[in-house]
Amino acid sequence: MLEAKRVKALFEEADAFNAEALERLDDAVKHWDRRELSRAAEKAWAAILQATNALVLARTGVETKLDVHNDREIGIRLDSLRPKGPELTKLISKYTDQWVYLFGLVLCDGNVDPIDATIEEIQSVADYIRDAERLAGVDAL
Repeated sequence: MLEAKRVKALFEEADAFNAEALERLDDAVKHWDRRELSRAAEKAWAAILQATNALVLARTGVETKLDVHNDREIGIRLDSLRPKGPELTKLISKYTDQWVYLFGLVLCDGNVDPIDATIEEIQSVADYIRDAERLAGVDAL
């Protein structure tokens, strides 16, 4: 039961990071501020990492210590779930896409162009979280 509470707590943290990302995104768009857009992407990436960690914990019983800039272990653990079905494989592909875009291009390279694509990637994080919750069986916890 303790593990189920931790999974729910991690998803709540993911939602909080996402809410902050969307607030920053709103400010970035209002003021056309590229640095704020990058900050929004960082919060969005943190939300993805927390949701992924929650999913991995729910499926494997293992929680990974996370750092926004050191996601190798969580990626490996997530990839280990690939044989568990096509829906997990689809989510892993979404994770990889977000890793390339938000983490690689925006956070590491500092490239927010094209801005519309960056905005779209940030806005898609809520869907990623919901998919991870469903695959983690949050309603059943």
